[in-house]
Amino acid sequence: MKTYNFRQNPGAKAIIFAIVYFAVVFSISYFVFGSIDGRADKVNNLGAKAAGLLVGILILGPFIILLTFVSPKLKVELGQDFLSIKTGKK
Repeated sequence: MKTYNFRQNPGAKAIIFAIVYFAVVFSISYFVFGSIDGRADKVNNLGAKAAGLLVGILILGPFIILLTFVSPKLKVELGQDFLSIKTGKK
């Protein structure tokens, strides 16, 4: 018997989560930096590489980590006579 554990891509659930997450991040940065022009000034002061690294670490990193909690776990068991697929508690 072989057992495989992996996470399923949640599809529509992930899209909704992404839209809400990035709307919250956009709103927070809008108020912290004082508008779109304020964010553009910060990027110009940091430089493109530093700004890209900062966005990758502070915005995309937590998004990917949180997305793993949104996606359901799958457990697939293969035996000689059966195939069993379990998602979460089902």
